[in-house]
Amino acid sequence: MDYKIRITCTPEGELDYSHPIVKLGNDDTVEWICDDGNYALNFGWNTPFKKGRYQASKGEKIEPRRHPHAQHGRYKYFVAVSVDGNLWTDDPDVIIRP
Repeated sequence: MDYKIRITCTPEGELDYSHPIVKLGNDDTVEWICDDGNYALNFGWNTPFKKGRYQASKGEKIEPRRHPHAQHGRYKYFVAVSVDGNLWTDDPDVIIRP
């Protein structure tokens, strides 16, 4: 499956995702995009992707590639979006499945 995750930010700073639950299999791909502001994703040291930190300008895609040896399980990641001088954050999950 190919996930295209659109991040939107409410006026109150709540972040919403077009796919709130992402379950990636071996051949699945994922991309994030945010049209509300510049944004960043941080998967940390225990990332299932080839690197742990990504950033993009408003409207640009982030398309991380899954690490071929990523362990199956649930990974928490950090999202930050900058909108009109405010920085809004969230910590959703991505699931790596067999």
